[in-house]
Amino acid sequence: MIPRLNPKSTPYAAAKRTVWVGSAALAVFFSACKTQEPDAPFAATYSVSAVPSATGWESIPDSSAAPLALEEVSGGVPARDFPGCFWALEDGGNPAALYLVDFATGSVRAALNLPGATNTDWEDLASDGTFLYLADIGDNQAERGSVRIYRLPEPTSAQLSFTPGDTLNWTPSELQMRRFVYPDGPRDAESLVAVPFSDDVLVITKRDPEARVYSYSRSATSAGEETLLFRGTLPHFYSTGAASWTSAGQDSAWLALRTYTGASVWTLKPGKDWTKSVLKTPRALPYPRREPQGETVFFWPNGDWTPLSEKVQGISTPPYRFKRKS
Repeated sequence: MIPRLNPKSTPYAAAKRTVWVGSAALAVFFSACKTQEPDAPFAATYSVSAVPSATGWESIPDSSAAPLALEEVSGGVPARDFPGCFWALEDGGNPAALYLVDFATGSVRAALNLPGATNTDWEDLASDGTFLYLADIGDNQAERGSVRIYRLPEPTSAQLSFTPGDTLNWTPSELQMRRFVYPDGPRDAESLVAVPFSDDVLVITKRDPEARVYSYSRSATSAGEETLLFRGTLPHFYSTGAASWTSAGQDSAWLALRTYTGASVWTLKPGKDWTKSVLKTPRALPYPRREPQGETVFFWPNGDWTPLSEKVQGISTPPYRFKRKS
């Protein structure tokens, strides 16, 4: 006769507990191993024509600066170690070079040729406060098999020795090149921005009726050709430049996107997903004077903002500086 087990006996209960705990542990393990699915793409639906005006800047810019010596500037960021200057680049057909430009005079203080880089169609320049990102993403006919984004540490005054007007072959301590493809076929893009409080760098298209926003992780290790991640759409057409700014206290930031006819800005906060912030209606930056072909926007460290334009058919404008209200 086989004895019956008492369900309340210690060996039986212990075995039952062991099986339950083991199953729970396996469930947690497999759950943790699941790949995190990205959020569904966002689709902002506000009307660009009805965006309210931003009130934090003077509406009339300081336009006392001289026109730029560069004729095809397509991206710029403030030069943090050279007060009153900004870094700029020019688009396709020009050297693979980074330019240090004096804002007041428009002159090029130094041109840094970058051996190992190729300028197929450089269309924007971004900064995350440490690195500069050079966006070889222009593609007017949407036919490029892949695009490139270069990253290098921002040059400092201690590293550069030059006489104003010099052209140097500059070999940075690091020159990273990452090659990307779009998940849905080639696109023309002219906007690149490193998002504050995030690891994301955004690529924003130009010629789509609604700007398509893609991203990649700037801290990820490059492994050959990579695919950009589609994040969503914004109701902006002909986007030609993007920029970001972070407050000194690291408690607030701005994200700006410009077109040929204006510029919009969103406020970002630490701990809040930027994809939720851009769903809200932005504010229109003051832009009373249209430029011949405005393709650049950037914020100065104090929060002033500047749009820049290419020279078109001999027409050029001085760079503007819209001062932030105190």
